[in-house]
Formats: sequence, C-alpha cells, structure tokens
Amino acid sequence: MSIVSLLLFRKRPKLMLLGFIYTRRQQQWISKIKRCYFSVIVGLAHRVVCHSVLEVEDNRRFFNSPDSKFIFIPYGLHVYAPRSSAQLQPDSELYALSAGRSGRDYALLGRVFAELGYPLRIVCDSDQAVKEAESAENIRILNSCYGEDYLKQLAAAKLVIVPIAVDDISAGQMVFLQAMALRKPVIITDTPTTRLYAEHGKTALLVEKGSFTELKLAVEALWGDAELAARLAETGYRHFCDQHSIAVFVKNICDVLKAS
Repeated sequence: MSIVSLLLFRKRPKLMLLGFIYTRRQQQWISKIKRCYFSVIVGLAHRVVCHSVLEVEDNRRFFNSPDSKFIFIPYGLHVYAPRSSAQLQPDSELYALSAGRSGRDYALLGRVFAELGYPLRIVCDSDQAVKEAESAENIRILNSCYGEDYLKQLAAAKLVIVPIAVDDISAGQMVFLQAMALRKPVIITDTPTTRLYAEHGKTALLVEKGSFTELKLAVEALWGDAELAARLAETGYRHFCDQHSIAVFVKNICDVLKAS
C-alpha cells in the first residue's frame, strides 16, 4: 500500500510501527546487521510506538533519531472471556498461575512455590524459559495451552504472578493486563517498564527483582488475605478499563496520528 500510494498519489503514507521492542545481541556481527536493518525500518516509519518510557529514551539514543520518532503509548488489549461461567473452573484445585516466555524468572518462582507448597501452574511453550524452574509435585508446566484454554486457566486462578528477570525492555505487560481484565489479583516484579502499569498496594503487589523474600511474602499475603485479594482485583479491573482497554489503546493511536 505504501508503494501504491507513492506511485499513484506521490504521497508518502504515515506508517506507525506498533509495539517496538529492540533486544541487543551478544554477537557483535549479528548486532551490527540487526541495527542496520532496523535503522531502515525505523527510518521508513512516521512514528514508532514503544510500551515504556525507558525504551523510548533508549531507542532515541540508539538510533540517533528525532525526539518525535519514538513515542510511548501504554499497551492495551481486548480480552475474550470464556464462553460460559462453567468453563471458568477447569477443576476444583485452587492454584496460582504464571504465564509468558520472554524475560521471565521462573527459577525464582519455582523456588518460592517449592517451599510454600501451594499449587502453581506455569503456562509456557518454551523449554528454555522453564528449564530452571523447580521440579516439585505442586508445580505444573502447561506447554500447550493457548487461546481460550489459556484464558480459562487464567480466569480460574486464585492469583496471577508475573516474575520478571529483565529491567531494560518491556516484559510481562500482556499477562498482567489480561489478569486485571479478568479481575485477578496480581503480583509482578517492579521494573521501570512494569511500574508504568501498576501501583503497588492499589492495583497489584510489586516486588523487587530477584528477591525470594519479597515474592514469598507477597504470595502468602494474597493467598491468605481474601479481602486484600478482592480489593486488588477490583481496583486492577477498573484501572484496566480506564487506561488499557482496546478502546483506550486505539484512541491513543488515533490522537497521535491526528496531531502529526
């Protein structure tokens, strides 16, 4: 469509690149090739949307781009609920749930639940991501759980935990927001990218990255305090509706296009 627009109308379209996450590579030659490739892509785009302020600032420096090129728009999504209330509880077990593959600290999460003994399910299709997770009878790895099956697991969980191992790129927001949209109390690692989406003690419990003690205490607090869990679930849901629904996400994108 960009080529057609240029040929027929002699007009360059305004292309917006959404959800840009640039990860560095250790191999120098791969890093150079990747940087050259994405420099071209970024140059063609009118705006490049990141889902954290940290990444906006980092990418501006890395690609030596104008300040207006990279912008921050909070991530938003639409969550499809299971088709019926009967599907919300796949079995009678009360369990905590974690999900995702990028930048997760499942080793820490596994150690915490191996000690606590509470049932934990981890939805992850990457053997590499979960290889260091503690092997225990109370921990289940669901490596073929997608779509509605995933949402059913999420909707039936007692609480949701998103343990993050990285603090320089966006990670964990999708699972976090899906949990809030389904009124689940959430524990998430406090990083420069996640704290834009959560307020400790109000919409979620934020814990220090890599801290066994903080994560364990947060899990115990939500597992044993029904009033706290319900309050976080409700305020989290309202926060999702006000700031991160698909309607808000699309409005933010349209506002940028109108203003540019």
